[in-house]
Amino acid sequence: MKKHVDSLFQSAGGGRTLSSDAVRLSTTLRAAIHDNDKLILICSAFGSEGVSTIAVQLGIAMAMMAREPVLLLETNLHDPTVHESFGVESKPGLPEFVIQGLTLDEVVRPTGFAGLSLLPGGTDFAPPAEEILLSPRFAELMAALRRRYRFVIIDSPPMFEYADTAIIAQQADGAVVVIAEGARREPEVKELIRMLRSLNTKVFGAVLSQR
Repeated sequence: MKKHVDSLFQSAGGGRTLSSDAVRLSTTLRAAIHDNDKLILICSAFGSEGVSTIAVQLGIAMAMMAREPVLLLETNLHDPTVHESFGVESKPGLPEFVIQGLTLDEVVRPTGFAGLSLLPGGTDFAPPAEEILLSPRFAELMAALRRRYRFVIIDSPPMFEYADTAIIAQQADGAVVVIAEGARREPEVKELIRMLRSLNTKVFGAVLSQR
């Protein structure tokens, strides 16, 4: 597994427990959301901000702490990487569910962490991402995930580079904004938050990522 998975843990008595950063991230988010908030968008203004890192860390931490089913949903179809963290194949995934009509059970797979499942980004040979995300089938997927999981952590592409994230944000219950540590992007972050609010998407908070 990649470094951002291993960094979630610290050694304790010969075993591994969640690191304080992972606990803090999950606890802070749980305090900011309501009982009916399930679909949580992880987003950033630009690429290479660490969105996938935070999505993976948050998914594992919330599954371990909540003891309820959690799903990682990979909607960055331009550069899907979340599946690599768990050593699983990227397909079949989201495009195959939408385009080929596969069932949820055919595209969701275990991650090796109790309570955490993954729906990956799927094949490289797919229609434009906007076509997939605007389809009725995608809306059906989001409704099905809401019924099946306590939390759905949504990895997304950079909002200032692709229209996809604005589409996904309208289906999410709220968003966590990721900012790369050391990046001086206050105007861009403020604009990102303004955009999310204009879409009626709650902003649960922001998190610094070490990428």
